[in-house]
Amino acid sequence: MESFRTISVGSLPAGSSVTFQKSSFFLRNGKHAAFPTPSEILATSVAQTPSNGLFTAAPSTLAFENLGLLVKFGREPVVNIAEGQCLWMIQPAVPGIPVPEIYGWTQEGDLTFLFMELVPGITLKSMWCSLSHSERTQICTELRNMVRDMRRLRQEAGQSFIGTSIELLMKWSVADYLEDSSIAIRSTM
Repeated sequence: MESFRTISVGSLPAGSSVTFQKSSFFLRNGKHAAFPTPSEILATSVAQTPSNGLFTAAPSTLAFENLGLLVKFGREPVVNIAEGQCLWMIQPAVPGIPVPEIYGWTQEGDLTFLFMELVPGITLKSMWCSLSHSERTQICTELRNMVRDMRRLRQEAGQSFIGTSIELLMKWSVADYLEDSSIAIRSTM
């Protein structure tokens, strides 16, 4: 018999600026640690990748290795608070799905900044071509099982927050994540 977990909108952290003080970011860096400011993030991003203007549809990512921090930022609908809420909710709701820990988020102007765990490792994009057929099949099996587990989530009657409009869905694809060199593999094997 399948078990389903019900998620309530009221249980999700809300607000344009949220910080999870009990996250491992503050345990590791101290309770008075601070995220880089949006201005610092943008300046660092431009310095590292001068052509990385925020005029593309793709999100930008910036690693702060000394803090164990990855910042994903961009404009709606590509980067939004809902992604941070999903990361926050998935770990306790579906513990078998490896997701980076979300430390918080903020918005400034039309930009959203997600502060999350920097997962060390090799990206799937960089190693996909070198994987054997059986290794690729194993990864696909793991992904299928994760999607199955997420499909077991339910929402309270009258609330609609799981899912997205078809227009947004059409703008996203697995290829986008394979293209994102900052998303590292964390195997469940």
